[in-house]
Amino acid sequence: MMKKIVSLFITLCLAIGIFAQNESSLKYGGLVDLEGGIAYNLNTAQTVSTNNMQFFTTVTTTHGIQMKQCFVGLGVGYMHSYRDKENIYPIYGAFRYTWEKSMLKPFADVRMGVVYDPYWISKVQAYGAVSLGVALYKNIQLGFRATVFSRPSRYFTANASVVLGYAF
Repeated sequence: MMKKIVSLFITLCLAIGIFAQNESSLKYGGLVDLEGGIAYNLNTAQTVSTNNMQFFTTVTTTHGIQMKQCFVGLGVGYMHSYRDKENIYPIYGAFRYTWEKSMLKPFADVRMGVVYDPYWISKVQAYGAVSLGVALYKNIQLGFRATVFSRPSRYFTANASVVLGYAF
């Protein structure tokens, strides 16, 4: 299953890159994000407590087509939680809208996909994220992201983080 997902991801990235170079109104675009925040490991039968809280960092890269104010692409990332020493790899599709006419150029970003976690290798896990931010200087961006991904047995993780990004 994972080989099929990775193969599809690579094929789509290549197709997007080739197609984006051929169209005059479309161009290749990419994003690299560094993220740090707090993760809450939750069970549907539990409430939020500090025992379930841990610090995490994430690096993601997204590549796709830039169409004026809209960006559509595919991405992959690496997330590391410090308390549990857990490594998680999100694979996602992304959509970003930027309000170009304002001075700070605010943006909204939505990501949906799957998570590969070596600990839960036999289960497919859903991944979703919503980001809001602004372009600070040229291609440097700062924002906030809320992320949720599912886990087996009525268990999921919700993250809140600060994101520093670079668009190219």
